[in-house]
Amino acid sequence: MHVSKVKKFLGILGPGLISAVSGLEITNIGAFSYVGAAYGYKLLWIIVFASSIMALLQQLAVHVSVYTREGLVSEIKRIVGRNITLILIVLLLLANIVTVEINLIGLAFTLQQLLSVPWALGLASISLIVLAISLQKEYRYLERILTIMSLVLSVYIVVMLIYIVENPEELGKIVLSITIPPNVEFKELFMDILAIFGAAAAPYALIFQSSSVIMKGMKFEEVPEEFLDILTGLVFSTFASISIAVVAAAYAPPNASSVYDIILALRALGPYATVLFSIGVFASSILAIEAIILCNAYILYEYKYLTLSLGDVVKSKLYSSVSFVTIVVSVIFAFLHVYLRGDGGFVNLVKDSSVLISFTSWVPALMIVILYWKIGEEASSFIKIVSTLIVGGLIAVNLAGIIALIGL
Repeated sequence: MHVSKVKKFLGILGPGLISAVSGLEITNIGAFSYVGAAYGYKLLWIIVFASSIMALLQQLAVHVSVYTREGLVSEIKRIVGRNITLILIVLLLLANIVTVEINLIGLAFTLQQLLSVPWALGLASISLIVLAISLQKEYRYLERILTIMSLVLSVYIVVMLIYIVENPEELGKIVLSITIPPNVEFKELFMDILAIFGAAAAPYALIFQSSSVIMKGMKFEEVPEEFLDILTGLVFSTFASISIAVVAAAYAPPNASSVYDIILALRALGPYATVLFSIGVFASSILAIEAIILCNAYILYEYKYLTLSLGDVVKSKLYSSVSFVTIVVSVIFAFLHVYLRGDGGFVNLVKDSSVLISFTSWVPALMIVILYWKIGEEASSFIKIVSTLIVGGLIAVNLAGIIALIGL
């Protein structure tokens, strides 16, 4: 009986888990490592808060997709028109390209430090590997690869558990920092907090979640199972995110400027921790890039033609073109970004990317909330108000961030 329940649970896992965990890529690893090294446990609760907001928005995406039987882009296009929808798509594509770019940079830099591979050669090699994976023409096969990569990210949690076992007195401090926000000066930490939200936002994950629901032809009675998938992804990715910050707080130097600094710091835990963390870095980044390519192809296809299942999109000519263009443009952005900002260290590159992603994170969230209001009696009035406040807050925070950046 127990075996059958486990099999059923594992069968449920898929899009929700991938959507949640795909957001845990090198932007997050860099941002969470940085705040852990710089502030210790003080900002752990913000990581949990940001992850919880994403989980709520994913659940709304499921509700909207099941009710409308259409993708976010198709529905929004009917409401606000093609031109405004195109602007929103361009903003989302920009955030996606930036996310791919910083992941490629991070992997190339890490490969350079670990194996002395020139970063440009590493960037080219990783890009070709990612492109080869993305050009698989069978979505079910691609989804299995992404699910396995999602589960691989448990290595971050394992590394934190090793640390707690060796330092049991830290467990209480970690739990306290998560549940009770410490007294911090938000004005001084504003841009770092914004970077955390940008890292956790992963706007492409909401599109991936919605398109997966449509592909499965999900019915209302199947929604609770999808929520279980999302909840599993939330808990899993949140623990992994906290693990990265905790390990960085414990071992990384306060001026840590790269993912490799964290890997070096983990040598104090033994060779296994270093190897595990390195595996997690590569798996998480490749997972995110593949999910982004799927997202880009889906929203462009949906805007140009109609709502289609991910399986059909993967088989289309557009998908191959989008995969190629996404990688090529991201590589160009990567070279430009390193040339312009590389002297400041990897942490500056991560913060640049996280803040920019945060500035566009509200786009799919706004789409989802607008469509949730259109559902009618099926929608909860309480959730309508809460989700509207959340999106309004995201927009307000990002406007404040823009004002802070330009010095007004």
